[in-house]
Amino acid sequence: MDDMSQLSKLILPDPVAWWPLAPGCYVILLALLIVLGVFGRIKWQHWQQKRYLREALAELDVILLSNASRLPQIIREVVSVSFNGTDVLSYDRETWQHFLNSVTQLPIFNATDLHLIWQLSYQNPLDWDLTQDSLTELQQKCKVWVQEHRNEY
Repeated sequence: MDDMSQLSKLILPDPVAWWPLAPGCYVILLALLIVLGVFGRIKWQHWQQKRYLREALAELDVILLSNASRLPQIIREVVSVSFNGTDVLSYDRETWQHFLNSVTQLPIFNATDLHLIWQLSYQNPLDWDLTQDSLTELQQKCKVWVQEHRNEY
């Protein structure tokens, strides 16, 4: 006699539904939303705090010989925002030049660059030792400085 013929067909239960979720899933989803919200807010605040750097870099992109005196002003504005509460902007020439190179990992400006920045700040435009090539090079160095400066001094 065949034992297999005596077996009845198995009755399978209905598939388990994915919805509605168990109460624990709602707790996990809520916690995930809170974590994502906090993370998003932190990123937004960080992005807002770095707005002055984005604006400075955008301004550095449009510097021409005609408005080259704006270049040291942009650097001073970045310093003013980055190092608020310090007397950095009142430094004399040598201390200011030392400061600019001390807040980056490696010195960015050489003596000629620092002299040009000083000329652009305080001398008559007719007395500047500035060509388009030297301005472009100085612009690039200023962009690197804005991107790499550290706020701890």
